[in-house]
Amino acid sequence: MKTLRMFAARLSALFGRQRRDADLHDEVEAHLHALAEEHRLGGMSARDARAAARRDFGGVDQMKEAYRDQRGLPRIEAAARDVQYALRGFRKNPGFVGAVVLSLALGIGVTSAVFTVVNALMLTPLPVHNPRDLFVATPELAGDSTGAPALPARFSYPAFESLRRAVPAPGSLAAMSRVARMYRQTGGEGGFQQISVQLVSGEFFSVLGVSAARGRLLGPADNRTLGGHPVAVMSHALWSGAFGADEMVIGRILTVNGQPLTIVGVAPAGFSGVWLESPVDLWTPLMMQDGVHYRQNYSASGASPIKPWVPQENIRWLDLVGRKADAASTSTALALASAFQGLVSRAADDVPEALRARFRQQRLTLQPFGRGFSNLRTNFAPPLFALLGMAALVLLIACANAANLMLARAAARRREIAIRVSLGASRGRVIQQLLTESVLLSAAACAAGLLTAGWAADLLVRRAAGTGASLAVGVDWRVVVFAIVSAVATVLLAGLAPAFRTTKVETSLALRSASARGARARPRLQKALVAAQVGLSLVLVVAAGLFVQTLRNYARLSLGYSQEHVLSVSINFNSTGYPMERLSGLSDALIERVEAVPGVISASTAMCGLASGCRATSDIVIDGYRPAPGEPVRVQENRVSSSYFATTGMRLLDGRGLDGRDRANTAKVAVVNRSMARRYFPGQSPIGRRFGYDTPDIEIVGVVEDGRVNRVQQAPTPMAFYPMSQGADPEVVDARTSGDPRVLVNEIRRAVSDVVPNVPTTVFVLSEQVANGLNQERLVAGLTSIFGVLALGLASLGLFGVMSYAVTQRTVEFGIRMALGAPRSSVLSGVLRESLATAGLGLAAGLPAVLALSHAMGALLFGISPTDFRTMSSGVALLIVVAAAASIAPAWRASRVDPIVALRQE
Repeated sequence: MKTLRMFAARLSALFGRQRRDADLHDEVEAHLHALAEEHRLGGMSARDARAAARRDFGGVDQMKEAYRDQRGLPRIEAAARDVQYALRGFRKNPGFVGAVVLSLALGIGVTSAVFTVVNALMLTPLPVHNPRDLFVATPELAGDSTGAPALPARFSYPAFESLRRAVPAPGSLAAMSRVARMYRQTGGEGGFQQISVQLVSGEFFSVLGVSAARGRLLGPADNRTLGGHPVAVMSHALWSGAFGADEMVIGRILTVNGQPLTIVGVAPAGFSGVWLESPVDLWTPLMMQDGVHYRQNYSASGASPIKPWVPQENIRWLDLVGRKADAASTSTALALASAFQGLVSRAADDVPEALRARFRQQRLTLQPFGRGFSNLRTNFAPPLFALLGMAALVLLIACANAANLMLARAAARRREIAIRVSLGASRGRVIQQLLTESVLLSAAACAAGLLTAGWAADLLVRRAAGTGASLAVGVDWRVVVFAIVSAVATVLLAGLAPAFRTTKVETSLALRSASARGARARPRLQKALVAAQVGLSLVLVVAAGLFVQTLRNYARLSLGYSQEHVLSVSINFNSTGYPMERLSGLSDALIERVEAVPGVISASTAMCGLASGCRATSDIVIDGYRPAPGEPVRVQENRVSSSYFATTGMRLLDGRGLDGRDRANTAKVAVVNRSMARRYFPGQSPIGRRFGYDTPDIEIVGVVEDGRVNRVQQAPTPMAFYPMSQGADPEVVDARTSGDPRVLVNEIRRAVSDVVPNVPTTVFVLSEQVANGLNQERLVAGLTSIFGVLALGLASLGLFGVMSYAVTQRTVEFGIRMALGAPRSSVLSGVLRESLATAGLGLAAGLPAVLALSHAMGALLFGISPTDFRTMSSGVALLIVVAAAASIAPAWRASRVDPIVALRQE
């Protein structure tokens, strides 16, 4: 208690300092007056008595300082004085402060912006109760090397019910569909609004641990009868946005894809589903799949996709998410694994014999699900971590630049520091003062970096994922901690060396003339820091060159189809429950009407559009082909009209294309691509060969050139094109135009609407769609180029500053040399050689780092070697040119020194 009371007293002494100092002054004066009075009564004069009293009392100022130390908190007071002194110094040197803060703010801001995206994608958990307890059930197939997307395989609804009943707590397992774009009918212009809808089981919200903000959420009672639960839960974002937070929204009916749904509740704020970049607007029960015409993201074998999916065992369209407590985690996993193996054994009898052994190899795994699903996380993680590493290099370069600036300022303050040391200040006390300045500069840079990190990260995500993505990124406590750690690192990297070097002075030398000090001063540490900047800059410049060349290689790549002058129209029949009987003959009608538009050369229809992300695949059997054990025999599919290959520019290599002979009542045929022919029919013509789903009943009639139909980055896979007339409905209309397709957007949209009125359509230019697929590569190339430019700028400024300082310190030396007959060109070339030698040292040190980093980034490159000689040599040459340019001005100033003026400085 005594210690606590003493601390409280010391703390209170920090306040009312002026009053306490006045009281102390009055008390000391009273003592001095009493002593002086005694001496005056002894016969001294008043002046002598006052002097004798001060001698008897001792050092007044020392006593006051000791008293202040006893009554307050000396370290806090000293720190406050250091801050005040530093701020006064900053006001006198605004240029220095601006240069250091800007340099560090660039480094911290860039690094924090990239980390903000890393945090949103990789670290931030779902906003649900105990997200670490969530898992996703995933069937895995040993030996599957098909390169399929790393997303969990899906389950049928009957399989979900079997697994749900098998777990100890049936309410701890839920099912959900993928997020789908649907349309709700509105009374406004256009009549439709696109929204994101997800179908879920009744256990979905309780498994996640989510509570309703208004009304109630879906429960098991909402998912029992096929088509009998036309209810929905609205997201908080949709409720507060489109509906203005209307409290009367509960009970309101929304018509989604032609199905009336009653709103029963509003989800809590901040919860938008479990797909990071695809926030959900509406949740509705799985039993309403047929009612809302959900017809995407599924795989089927021996099933009818046009009938309700819930009762069918062979339509797989659901992801399973569950929650396990620590006490029941083992029993839950065992129960699910056992039930899954039972499902596999029963279903294996219906699988073709050639695929049966591979089918039985499936195993169920429970993977952590605390961060939810994310396509962006899967695709963007490698380049994102590469960007984070390069942003850290920018921060290191900024720290080196700031350290150089601080060293230059410290050199100008050597006389001040020497005086302070001579007057009794300890080295530790001076270092504390200098580090306080570094902390203030880093704090200002940290604040500036955080101000820009949020919007820069949002821009980064939009550029990476396209305008359609809606990933919420923001500055949370993790980003703040990261920025503070970065600021502390800048203090250690940029502040310690100048502080220790500046306080290590010989006071006698530091107090001499400037020329005498300059005679011995050599900026060795500054040059080492500049060399480090040059080496790190080389890494960033070469990385930028490699990524720019990668982007260029993708842009120049032949896609196997002609993307120019093609306009695509996506038709959403499900939005209005378009009558199935009216789809017959629709393909021909659409083609005829679109081709009638002036400027349209040809038109075609397809089930899947080019570069649209539609990856319809099926396992097949091929007549005469015996797959290796565990080998998947799989083909990507599309159903197209006979004019499809001419419209898209796909070149026919062998056989014939699809034409009028291919009707619904004729033999099944297909045109395959070169990849399928080479893989399954090596060294022979595939024309006339047969394949199929359960039996090989489809005849190959032609072969077309390979096309990168999914993404530019994805190599062609085995693919088959079937006639539109043999079992599909047109979902995409492609039109080849004679000029700019953007001019015909409205005319082609109207042409499609004339054939299918009151059906929502989406129009896009194919070349723009393809270009959007390179957003990530374009972003990485752009950011690394910016990083490279920043690094070059900081390195050149650092080199310019060091050489300018060196020239200033050696002014007398240059004057003496020219007075003794040295030509100006000799001085000029000498300074340039010194600068280039410093840059050369940095380049030599940076080359091993360049090689190591280039190999690490090899998986992100395309069409270029990580050790490409041209890129590396170009980076070295560029840095040499920058170093020479940064040194010309100091070298020229050194060569123009007047010997007489220089010698007079002595």
